[in-house]
Amino acid sequence: QNMGEAVWATVEKFGLVGRITAFVMDNATNNDTMVETFAKLCRKKGINFSVKDGRMRCMPHTIHLSALKLLEAIGALTKVEKQAAKAKSPNSAYQDSATESIEREADENAGDTEDSADSDDETPESLIGAAVFKVPSHRS
Repeated sequence: QNMGEAVWATVEKFGLVGRITAFVMDNATNNDTMVETFAKLCRKKGINFSVKDGRMRCMPHTIHLSALKLLEAIGALTKVEKQAAKAKSPNSAYQDSATESIEREADENAGDTEDSADSDDETPESLIGAAVFKVPSHRS
């Protein structure tokens, strides 16, 4: 709710009231709450803003989660890694769990998890290399 009020104040400050049609964000539940609060504030001003249409998911984030699900399906993730990813363990080499539901209830603690510190020894190159190394070879 506080985020929605902060966004509303920013929209007012920059003269954008009535000009916002949607927000593009990750799946965190606090973003749902923000959009709901923003929509209520719009209604108070007589502005039509749809919560359903005004809440868009970030395409790169969605593609990232899909790629992780693919890696799991082809066996590039071990059972232990899958469990670590599902628990969002700091030992997991993945940003988010590819096995979690995208439903609001599954995302209640996303803000806390996403705010945790990243490991210094993980680089994009090392993570990609680890995933590619795990892909089973199907050569004849």
